[in-house]
Amino acid sequence: MVRQEESVTTPEATLILDQRFSAFAGGTGPVFGGHDEDSDLVTSPHFEWMVTAAMSVAAHLSERNYSLRVLDTFGGPAFLRSRSAPDPDAEEFSGAGGLQAIAEGLAAIELSGPRHSRSEHHRPEGPVSGRGRPEHTRSEHPGSGYRETRAGHAPVDVSDSVFDDRLMDKLAAHRLRGPLLALVGALTPAEARALAPAAAYGANAFALVIGDSSRSGVDALEILRRAGWRVAAVTTKTPLASAWSAFDEGGIVAAAGAAMDVRRGAAVPR
Repeated sequence: MVRQEESVTTPEATLILDQRFSAFAGGTGPVFGGHDEDSDLVTSPHFEWMVTAAMSVAAHLSERNYSLRVLDTFGGPAFLRSRSAPDPDAEEFSGAGGLQAIAEGLAAIELSGPRHSRSEHHRPEGPVSGRGRPEHTRSEHPGSGYRETRAGHAPVDVSDSVFDDRLMDKLAAHRLRGPLLALVGALTPAEARALAPAAAYGANAFALVIGDSSRSGVDALEILRRAGWRVAAVTTKTPLASAWSAFDEGGIVAAAGAAMDVRRGAAVPR
């Protein structure tokens, strides 16, 4: 009965944040620096747009007293590999403190996985977070799809499976308790088919998909729509307000002004 009362009085929302290098970098290669030219974040213009969008929707929902769960595409904590996250293992956030933790986690979130190298952008051994504490080396996070062998070095992809059973189990545990929002990069049809069933776990399911105008990308969007997702295809030039307006029918509109300053790279150790 207590759990039932909590679910009624405290609305919940789940955000899935895609951080896969292959989904955002495309054929242009990685960009080091983010908004701070002195940082060594592995990022891209598409990913920077999505980070701002994530902050926008988190602020919008927090202002409406939603508690937030933030996951990666493998069902792990979204900020597990962020050097600025105050608690990298956290998945659930609520209140002003939770929103601040999300902002801090987003400050140094970056692209992960194969096809990139830091050979010219080495970090010191045992980097520290924005709060000055040593960052722990995570040998492996079960189900995350990544393994880090040395502190501060880019993780290696150990699984080709995204949107798999680990993520679905996490979503099923909070089935229909609130909206589900996926902020993802370019999807293949196979990846879209893997994500598609997740729509059944949200009271409403929304997906922002960064621009991929290829036939494969168009097919992926249609797969999501047929599964019940409300989908908005965006590019780096899409105003946030326009992106959210695509979801008017679902009542999850967030004005562009709701986006807080994430200060990308500000908490990255030098």
